[in-house]
Amino acid sequence: MMNISTCIDMHPLPADVFDIKHDDFYNFVDYEYGPLQSKILKYQLISDVDTYLECTDPTEILKYNSAKLNELKAEPCLMTDENSFVIFPEIIASFSSLKKRLLKKIDENIKEIKRNKTFDNASVSTSSTARISTQSKTVDEFRNHITKSINQWLDKYRNDVDL
Repeated sequence: MMNISTCIDMHPLPADVFDIKHDDFYNFVDYEYGPLQSKILKYQLISDVDTYLECTDPTEILKYNSAKLNELKAEPCLMTDENSFVIFPEIIASFSSLKKRLLKKIDENIKEIKRNKTFDNASVSTSSTARISTQSKTVDEFRNHITKSINQWLDKYRNDVDL
C-alpha cells in the first residue's frame, strides 16, 4: 500500500506566500491547484493564507443545499440521482495538500528563525569577547583566540546546523 504523504505535492512555496492577499492569493491557488479551488475560496472570501489556515474545511460550504450554491457546486461536485452533491476527492485532497504545505512552510520558517537566532547570539558573544581582547593581544594570539572560538561554537552547535 502506498503511503499517502508520497502523493502530496511538497515543492517549495513562494517566499512571500504569507504576504499575498485577495486576487494574488486566488491567482496563487489557481496556479498551484486549479480554478475550481480558487473559485471555492473566493466565494467564501478566504483571501489570504491566515484566513485559509483558520478555516477548518473550505469544502464544507459545498455540503449545504441552496440555489445560490448550485452554480458553485456544478464543477467540483457530482450531483446524485437523489439531488444531493458529492465533492470530488481531488478537491478535498488539494485543499488538504495546500494546508500541509503551508504548515510545513511555517515550521521551516520557525526553524530558520531559531537557527539564525542561535547563530546571532553566538556571533554577538564572540565579537564582544574579541573586541575586549584585541587591545592586549598580538596578531598570533588574536588568530588563536578566533580559531578557538570558532571551534567551540562548532562543537556546541554542530547538530543544530547539520555539520
